[in-house]
Order: sequence, then C-alpha cells, then structure tokens
Amino acid sequence: MRTLVQRLRLDLDPLRKTLLLTLYARALDSKLPRPILGDADSAALGDTIDYDFAKLELKPNLICGTALRAKKLDDAVREFVAAHPRAVVLDLGCGLDTRVLRCDPPAGVDLTEPGWLDPLPRDRPAMIVAEGLLPLLPGDTFRRLTSELTAYFDTGELAINGYTRFAAWSMKYHPAIKAIGITAAQDFDDPRTPEAWNAGLTLVEEQLLTRAPEVADFPQPLRAAPRLISYSTALSRQGTRILRYRLLTVTLARLRSLPAAVHSGLVDDRGLASDGTIAREGSLDGVPAEFAPVVEALRVHVAGTFSRLHSAYLYGSIPRGTAVPGVSDLDALLAFHDEPTDADRADARRIEAALDRAFPQINGAGIQLAGVRTLLSDAERHDGGFFVACLCTPLLGDDLAERLPSYRPTSLLARETNGNLAALLPGWRQRAAAAATDHERRTLSRSVSRRLVRTGFTLVMSRWGCWTSDLDRSAELFGRYYPERLGQMRKAAVTARAPTADPAVLGLLIDDLGPWLAAEYTATHGERAPRP
Repeated sequence: MRTLVQRLRLDLDPLRKTLLLTLYARALDSKLPRPILGDADSAALGDTIDYDFAKLELKPNLICGTALRAKKLDDAVREFVAAHPRAVVLDLGCGLDTRVLRCDPPAGVDLTEPGWLDPLPRDRPAMIVAEGLLPLLPGDTFRRLTSELTAYFDTGELAINGYTRFAAWSMKYHPAIKAIGITAAQDFDDPRTPEAWNAGLTLVEEQLLTRAPEVADFPQPLRAAPRLISYSTALSRQGTRILRYRLLTVTLARLRSLPAAVHSGLVDDRGLASDGTIAREGSLDGVPAEFAPVVEALRVHVAGTFSRLHSAYLYGSIPRGTAVPGVSDLDALLAFHDEPTDADRADARRIEAALDRAFPQINGAGIQLAGVRTLLSDAERHDGGFFVACLCTPLLGDDLAERLPSYRPTSLLARETNGNLAALLPGWRQRAAAAATDHERRTLSRSVSRRLVRTGFTLVMSRWGCWTSDLDRSAELFGRYYPERLGQMRKAAVTARAPTADPAVLGLLIDDLGPWLAAEYTATHGERAPRP
C-alpha cells in the first residue's frame, strides 16, 4: 500500500466514526505476537489517518473479538467465491475495511451511489456481507435493505454478525462506542428471525465464536472466559456470532421454466400420471437456457469417450427445470452394455472436472456409471430400475425405461429405494470422525442430508400416495405425519442445499435423526432386499 506523506484528517459523523474503531482493532491485532486476522494493511491505513485512536480505549477482548469476527466473514467470502467464481460480492457499509485486499473477491460497488444496484448483474450468485452494521442503522433500515437486495438477486448468501437484544443494548455502555457517540438500534435473539422478513432467506449456519478454534490464539488471560461460556448456547449468543443465510428468490420466470407436462395437465401436482403411476420427471425441453450449453458439452464428451455406452441420462434439477445458476450441480447416469471398468470411471472423473472448469453456472458435476444388466435385474427393479424409468431424462441411446414397468408409490418401492439407511450410518460416522477439513465435512453433510430428506419422504410416500423430488416439499410432507421431527427434517433440507461444516449439524443428522429414521423406516416398510 502506498504511504502518504501527509496524514489525512477525516470529517466523520458519529455513525461513520465506527469505521475507525474496527480499523484500529484490526491494526492492533496485526501487531500481536499471535494475531487472529493479521491484517497489516489496516495498520498501514491507520498510520495515514490523523486521528487520536488512543482515546477509543480498545480493550484486548474487543481487539481479538473484532479480528475473529472479520476472519470468519472472510472465510465465508472465500468459500462462496471458490464455489462461484463469477459471484458478485457486496460488502455493505465496508468503509475502511480491507476485506477486498484480504479476500480479493470480484469487484462490487459503493453502497452510497445513486442507483447502486443497477450496474450489478442480477443473474449471478451474490455474496452479501455486513460486518458490524446491523445495530448501527436506525429503525428497520437493515431489514428493508435486505429485502431490496434479495429482491434484486436470484441466488446467493448473506453473512452478518448478529446481535441479540442484550448485546445491542450493552453496546451503548462500551467506552469505545461512548467515545464515538452512537446508540445501537437493530437486534434479534432468534437467528431465524430474518426468515420472517419475507426476503427469501433461510438460515444455513450460526457460528458462536466462543466455540471457534481461534480462541486458542487469544492472549492467555482472554481464553478462559470464552471456553467457559462456550458450554452454554444462550450465553454464547450474547457474544459475537456469525449468521449465514441462503438466498433463493423464486420468480415467476423461474416458475414458468417448470416442465411443460405439469402445465398441460399430463402430470398432477402430486407427481402422478393420469393412471395413478409415478410420472417421469424432467425433459430436455425443460432444461433452463443457462444450462443448455452444459448439457450439450456433456453429450459431446460422453459420445466421444465411451465406445461401450448403451445410453446416457440426465437427472436432478437441470432436466426438471428448477436449476439455479451457480448453485445447482449437473447429474448424469451412464449405462454400459457390460459392467463399467475402472478406466470408465477414470474417464468419467475427467469429464466431471472438465465440465466443472468450463461452466461456472454449475456447482460441480457428478456422473454415475452402471451396467444395463444390473439396472434391468430383478434385484434392482424397484431401485435402479425405478430411478431410470421415473427420475432420469434420456440424453443418448435407447431409453431403458421402455423395458421397465410403471411404478406406484407403494411400500415395496419405499423399502427397495431407501430401506438400507441403517446400514449406511456406521460409514457416515466413520467419515465424520475422520473428516479433517471443512470441505470434507460439507461434502459429507450434503450427501447425508439429501439421503435423510429423501428417506423421510419415502417413509410417508405410500400414506400420501404421491411422488416428489423437491427437498422442501419432501420435508413438509414428512412433517404432516411426524410433526415432532419436522424441525430436524427442515434442517436437513436446508443443509442439503447449503452444506455446512458444523460438527453439531452432522451430529444431529447422523446420531439423532438418522438412527430414529432408520428404526422407524424398518418398522414401517422393512429392510431392503440384499443385493448380489
């Protein structure tokens, strides 16, 4: 950063003086023997400003807390941008924050510009960050601002540090806040409160920073209190917490992209054809325009790679017409004349990697391989066969569905599709125990939560007599019959769309909801027949 010869004198109102408080805290952290954030740019920037920072009287706990808060929000930005390279990043009220230097995200714009949203592409995923902003805005300003942002962008994430009523109230007595001369305003105790703002927000994660591993890097006298408080969720929430919300705004245009069969009346809203059998999901005509190049690239790659291919299929949100750019993944099934080999699997992995690199509108690609004989076998008739006949959209070759029966939402179908949940639990526990990185935990939470939501739905499928692949609808239908477990199933549905690395969420899914669901499933439908 360029050093200025003459120091700058800033004429700031009380609200904007808070920029100096957080800047100074980050600068002091960078000079600690074991810094939490290590933001040398903030220290350099502070040296250029003509202000008596000492009168802020920052205590060590505020210095470390501010640095840790910034680090966790930086992590959220880096994670989102890594998953969505074309993302738009908005740092609301950033002022003198150096996050743009620490994270190097795509460029945003100044919140104070007239028509400030207009230059931003609304069809790209948005990462919205608000650090220290919530309690400083008057009235319901933050709520209205959030609604404006979520109405503009289709998808993305909002990451903030939230304040309880007590935390916001106590701020006005803090010496640094009193020195600046502001009063706190907005707050909420329940982290799910923003879900009721009618802004398309769903809570993904609540990080209580008393439980953060970085607390071990605090100066020795400051470690004891967070460690003690960390045992109580209620007390931990009175300190610093990072709240992350998934943004998904369903527009009329998105609804119009649903498969034409639904609108024509060939399929009712319960996923059934006119004869009561389960209707096949998806169509190539229903693929959203943003994903058409991805599907064509998949077709070309597959046709040019596998000489023993019988047929290829799409499944998931892309052929169903509900895919969201930057959020949804590409799912495909390849059926071979004989059983796939290790070389086939290696080729499939290369295609996945090539598609993931070339198309930012997908959040990864997954290609499953199987042999025709296996898919058409009696053992797979109500599992793999059902999957091909009802959940897959033909892309290449002869459609195997023509050699398979029609299916109804019966207990037999429930047993053969998801009746092996109990057998999966030990492996999930081993993977959770062995997971060494947040990426490994997020990957596991995604697969586990998706399986649990689908199993929860098929548990009640025969009672309702319907079919759906929609995760939210699956959770709500499950809740009609098991209201006492609805909260957990909703959590699983949220995690399926926005995976989390929180060990507590994994514990809830694997050690609480999972075992209960496996036992209830076996009691209701029995165990799946053994596979060869």
